[in-house]
Amino acid sequence: MSVTIDSIKIYINQFIQNLDYVDAIFLAERLYAEVKNDESTYLLARTYYLSGDINKSYWLLRNSSIEHVPNAKLLLAKCCFDIDKLHEAESVLIGNSSSITTLALDDFINDHGDQAAFALQLLAKVCDFDLDYERQMNRTM
Repeated sequence: MSVTIDSIKIYINQFIQNLDYVDAIFLAERLYAEVKNDESTYLLARTYYLSGDINKSYWLLRNSSIEHVPNAKLLLAKCCFDIDKLHEAESVLIGNSSSITTLALDDFINDHGDQAAFALQLLAKVCDFDLDYERQMNRTM
């Protein structure tokens, strides 16, 4: 009798919900080793992130090809933000736009799907951080 991927995902989410990150990571890594697809990659990266291993999550997402998945794109941008790679976070969030000033809201919503509101909130935080940094630099000069 084989265990389905959905049942493993349920166990991983239960472990995460009960703050048992060691077992969640173990199962997510086993799933990823067996089935390397967008879903298992995102699940492992999410598990790493929630366990506090942001660098592993970043590395996994950066070296995969799942940036087209809205959840993965948001998680990668969040990892970038948390490890102070603000320009990379902005680049991930704005996608194909050349800059934030040329970003069309409709395109942004289409790129991020159900995650658009959270992605926009994160983009606002990135911009706010950049403004704070510029203000601090101007004060010191």
